[in-house]
Amino acid sequence: MPSPRPLDRVCLCVHAALVSGLLLSPPPVRAAAAQPLQLVHVSEGRLTVAAHDAGLRALVEEVARAIDLRVEGADVLHGDVTVRFRRQTLEAGLAQILRGWQYTIGSEVIATPGSPESTVTRLRIVGAASGSARAPDAPAAPDAPVGLPPVHAAATQSGSGPVDQLLTSADPSTARRAGLAALRDPDREVRAAAVGVLGARGGEHAVTLLEVALRDSELGIRFAAVHALGLIGGPRAARGLTAAIHDRSRGLRLRAVEVLGRIGGATAIQLLEYVEAVDRDDAVRSSAAARVSELRAGH
Repeated sequence: MPSPRPLDRVCLCVHAALVSGLLLSPPPVRAAAAQPLQLVHVSEGRLTVAAHDAGLRALVEEVARAIDLRVEGADVLHGDVTVRFRRQTLEAGLAQILRGWQYTIGSEVIATPGSPESTVTRLRIVGAASGSARAPDAPAAPDAPVGLPPVHAAATQSGSGPVDQLLTSADPSTARRAGLAALRDPDREVRAAAVGVLGARGGEHAVTLLEVALRDSELGIRFAAVHALGLIGGPRAARGLTAAIHDRSRGLRLRAVEVLGRIGGATAIQLLEYVEAVDRDDAVRSSAAARVSELRAGH
């Protein structure tokens, strides 16, 4: 059997004998379907999972191995999970796997002298969501937002300051001034908190402020701004990603292409076609071309 390509890795962990041909389209539920199953597949950066009564911690660790994800705090995960989805982004897939759990996702760049920069994605498990009324088998929205990381939440609980004003103000002018002040704060945690609040707040003013965040000196803040624009969605948010597709970081440009593919629409297609035509990196151009094909096929 030929060795798998780097972007077509398959990680399988099957805890019972499978009927021949069983993958993502199983027959009607019978005795075989009740047996534990855990399958994880990664292709072109997209995650496909078919799990039935799989251990939650084992499934998360299998995803981590498949997609080069660094996980912290997985020892608190417990219970079994049944979930099935095809070709989701990492964020959307984890939203379904980890429903009922609090967690954060972040990216950082590791620069080694003499080697090209590499982007590392970290998943930190915080704990079970308190007071969650969702039943274990209740469906989750495929693109459910992760929510503010604990450090961001702490930054909004002081009762004063620009992030608190941004979070609570109903007046657009006040919120805009507070957002600008927070995004210019020397404390990285304050800027990150502001980006999280803007993603949850949405609207034209939020997109305008997130365009400011896309010029932040720290790559992690720029990654968070791309994610927030993806949560807001729509043609205005797609246009707001213009700075991201010109970013010096290859990893951020790849993420922006992925988010544009999720947003869709004419504006996203135009930007993706631009990336396909002019980006200096083969992988970024190829990813943009694939997203354009997917979006056009969907019309």
